[in-house]
Formats: sequence, structure tokens, C-alpha cells
Amino acid sequence: MHIYIRTGSDENNGIEFIDGTKWEEMGSQTGFNYYPGDGTSEPTRYTLKTPNALDKVPFGDRGLAALLLAKHKLGNLNPFTEVQSLTWIRSNSPLVHDLKQLFSLEGDHPVRLLSEILETLNKYLLTNTPGHKTEITITAEDLERVELDSGERMNKPVLDGDKPQGFTVTSEDDATVTHFTVPGFLRTLVYRLPDEQRHLAILYLAAEKLRNLPSDAPVHRVAFQAENLGYAGFNELNDMFPEIKTNPVKARELRGHLLNIIAVYTE
Repeated sequence: MHIYIRTGSDENNGIEFIDGTKWEEMGSQTGFNYYPGDGTSEPTRYTLKTPNALDKVPFGDRGLAALLLAKHKLGNLNPFTEVQSLTWIRSNSPLVHDLKQLFSLEGDHPVRLLSEILETLNKYLLTNTPGHKTEITITAEDLERVELDSGERMNKPVLDGDKPQGFTVTSEDDATVTHFTVPGFLRTLVYRLPDEQRHLAILYLAAEKLRNLPSDAPVHRVAFQAENLGYAGFNELNDMFPEIKTNPVKARELRGHLLNIIAVYTE
């Protein structure tokens, strides 16, 4: 049996590319939304695991979107059906492609092919099902990468305002060390921030984590464990920006905002 997958602007297949481009525009590598059924339900969102995840994927996110459509067609078949090809027909091209060959799928029956397709999709994409919320959490391990110029502990209830306010952050892979200095004329303002200069350090740690997300990923929360910052007896997460729980912000925009805040208070 041959399975045919037709794609193009005139095909209502439930795929919407995140950057707003159409099937015919092959340069996109941002991921896609899939709307099941009549398109009125909340979509499943497929985003890149890393910024360069699709560099070697045939046809980028178009190829993976076609593979997802093939998956849904296979799911409706008798498991004993022999599948000879998954033929991808693009409305803007005279060429056709067998997705089995394109993605080196070895299965001849739906069950094996479905498993291989899921493995391929999961290799390159993050799957955010309806209701999924992207959260950034600063852990105790993250805070251990911060060294305060004052020599004080990150979990001290209140820092000494008379001591140096700069800080150093070491990257997760220990490859880079970044130092921030607080100018003398900003010392009072920094001391009045929530958690003093530690607030700025946490913003930088969050910005590091945001850099690893797809730029368009909506972020619903940035938080840290209260007890790790000197809030004795509080085992809850402290939200840095409570308003984004209901009004999520794209990772790219939020990261830029955090870095701007840090730039205002440091040099």
C-alpha cells in the first residue's frame, strides 16, 4: 500500500508554521502547530530542541511536519497492512519524495513505522501538548555558580550593604566566567532590589536558560527556590514575574528584557 501526504497552502491539513510562513516557503526552521480535527481545538506545538536542531534535517520543519501527517494516516490503518511508501506530494514542486527513504525508516507495517516516526520527531523537536506551560526554575545547583564579591553566601537572609556588590557567574559547562560590577552611584538602588545584587544574578541565570529555548517559545514562569536565597522555612518557589503566568512572553523577548535590567545596574 502507498500512503500519500499532500501539502501546500490549498491543503487543509492542520499544520501552521510558527513564523507564519507557508508550505511553499522552504527557508523556515522554527517549528509548527498542529490543529487536530476541524482546527478549532487548541493545537499541539512542536518547537526545536536546540536553535540548530534542523540544520541536517531534510526540508527542515517542512519535512518533519509531513512526517507528522504521515503518522496520523498510519494510525488509522490495520496494523498488518504492508506500507510500501509514504509519498510526499508538494503542491509547489513537480518532485515527489518517499518519507521512508528521506528519513531512513525501515518499517513495512504501521506499528514499526509509527515507532520510528515518533523517535525521529522526538530527536529534533519538543512537543508541547495543549495546556503545557514553559517554566524556568533557578535551582540550588545554579546558585552555586554565582560568587558574590562580598564573599557572602547566596542563602544569607540579608546581604551587607557596605560590602562590594559585584558578582561572578560561571557557565553550566564551566567554559566562561562573567563578572558584573555595580557602580558606586548605583549601590543604594541595587541594595533596594528584591534580594539585593542576588536579584541581578538570578536574572542572568534565567537569561542563560532562556537562550536554550526556541525564540518563540511562550514562557509562563521564572522562579527560584525561596529557601536557597535565605528565606528560612519557605519551601515554595518565588516568582520573579507573576504576571507572565497569565500573559506569557516569548523567550527571545523575555531574555532581552532581563539583560536590559542587568545592564541598567551593572557594568
